[in-house]
Amino acid sequence: LKVNELWQQGYGSGLGLSELEFLAEETTGSQLDFTNQEFPRLIYDGPFSESTEDKQPEGLGSKAFSKEEARAAAEKFLGMGVNTLELSGELNGTIPSFGFTGELGGRPVSIYISKQGGQVLWYMSQRDTGISAVPTDERYEHLRAVAQQYLKNKGYGSTAPSYAQFYGGMAIINLAPIENDIVLYPDLIKVWVDISGNDVAGMEAQNYLMSHKKRSLPAPELTKEDAQKMLNPDMLVTNTRLALIPLDSNEEKLCWEFTCTVNGN
Repeated sequence: LKVNELWQQGYGSGLGLSELEFLAEETTGSQLDFTNQEFPRLIYDGPFSESTEDKQPEGLGSKAFSKEEARAAAEKFLGMGVNTLELSGELNGTIPSFGFTGELGGRPVSIYISKQGGQVLWYMSQRDTGISAVPTDERYEHLRAVAQQYLKNKGYGSTAPSYAQFYGGMAIINLAPIENDIVLYPDLIKVWVDISGNDVAGMEAQNYLMSHKKRSLPAPELTKEDAQKMLNPDMLVTNTRLALIPLDSNEEKLCWEFTCTVNGN
């Protein structure tokens, strides 16, 4: 039934039955929720996205960057293979930024650098679009590792995957930084991985720049064992970790996160 629903919505175009079954299984588990009417955008902004709507950026730093300083920051981030970047415009809004275009590895590239702090807000390397294919579990593990290593190389540290979406030949993998073994959901970063090329094609750090800051995270008052006793006894726990989540009030709360199965779901 779930496969039929996905086919009717067009997500099965060009996919084999095993890939559709993978997608159906993941959507059932809310990992690839394309159908949730509460989030109508194609690129879903995360389980706590609404908590950032009324915030001011906390992860930018205090220094104001000129156009030339922002250009230098963009060139440093993109690294070897980038040619001279040209100013393409300015982005106003919650995180005002300078936009630059150029080439990276022979491909057109766009990048936005925040006017405050000189942080990367967004960048994308143009690729030939591919079919919207959902990879196997093993293939996805590799793509996820590519995204995690990329963020580590760029100075974001270790990250934990939250969820993924697949379209246009890309895997859009959402990763949350880890600090002291705590998953920081407010600081979510999106990474675009080219499925056929096995390399990163883009990144978006809006949530990270809105929420990232130095935090004094307390030790949990509730033990993992006591927290697990509060779960429905029919739940089979497969993984447990500490997670920091934002509330709509802009507060952050430390939680125990349990990954569970119930009757095989």
